[in-house]
Amino acid sequence: MKPFLHPRRLSLLAFSLLLTIGGLVKAGVDGPSGAAVRFSMQGTAGLRVEGVTHELLLTKRDGNLVFRVPLAGLDTGIGLRNRHMRGYLDVTNFPDAELHVTRKGVALPSPGKTVESDTRGTFTLHGISRPCSIHYRVEQGQPGEYRVHGTTRIDIRDFGIEVPAWGVRVDPSVGIEVDFTSGDL
Repeated sequence: MKPFLHPRRLSLLAFSLLLTIGGLVKAGVDGPSGAAVRFSMQGTAGLRVEGVTHELLLTKRDGNLVFRVPLAGLDTGIGLRNRHMRGYLDVTNFPDAELHVTRKGVALPSPGKTVESDTRGTFTLHGISRPCSIHYRVEQGQPGEYRVHGTTRIDIRDFGIEVPAWGVRVDPSVGIEVDFTSGDL
């Protein structure tokens, strides 16, 4: 049975998406430090939902950077909303969101410099994979230390997730933002 889609549940869903997509933008291999993945969504009547997680895993596989966000750790600050979101995302059957980005598609700056660009990736959520666009900025402070900021926007309908409506209508477009530091990209 599909849980009732409450505005707070929708917030959790958006947060989950943000976590996933944010992770794919550009993370350091393994566990990037200082990771923060944020999502935001809006709706009618001034509804604004935001969430964050600090769980972001990065690996290198077949020439790709693979970003994975465990969805069970999503937190909007409200326990009931978190539970509804996890149920709606079906984290039992789809525990992670994943982003694959070709390593060659990510430009890295020299020490003391910054690179800002766009790249493409494949985002998987709720068992469905779709191409996505990612805007990123990478700063290299000390040699081999990269500070990454990435953003993307997804439409939850593209991942088989129904747009909730309960008196207020939620925009299916979810913004995702990620920040982290990594020594290996």
